[in-house]
Amino acid sequence: MFFKGMNKNRFFQITVSLTKQLPVDTQAIVYEQDTTLILTAPTDIKYPVESNEQLLNQAITRSELIPGSVLVRNQFPWQFFAIVHDLNQEPTWQEQWIVMALQTILHESERRQLRSMAMPLLGTVHGSLTTTRFFELFRSVIASSVPTDLRQIQFYHLSKNISW
Repeated sequence: MFFKGMNKNRFFQITVSLTKQLPVDTQAIVYEQDTTLILTAPTDIKYPVESNEQLLNQAITRSELIPGSVLVRNQFPWQFFAIVHDLNQEPTWQEQWIVMALQTILHESERRQLRSMAMPLLGTVHGSLTTTRFFELFRSVIASSVPTDLRQIQFYHLSKNISW
């Protein structure tokens, strides 16, 4: 699948591939997440470098994240936590939060001059957004904020129940 367009008088093309596995050779991985960071966690477990006291203080003072925002962790690959769910609301997701997160993801990928990333179909992992609607939203975001460096996005879905 290709997304083609024009940016600053030059043509661009983003290659999109679909997989049911978490991609490994990419510069950034996006995760669908909620305002309290409990829905999805990376699959690898790393021991914290902070002391127990520091971790406890962070847990006490941390406020909920804003729906539509993206939390970026400075690791390689970069970890982008797209905050598209608020578990205190029903439904837990909104299309506008997905659009805001997609815009921020593209902005952050440009800021870091990323050429590749892996992303789930936001809103379909823990929400009921359809695959078709996700790609409609993605196309509208890509059309309004065309990346200059990003060349490959690998969309992934870890569920065995999705069909492409």
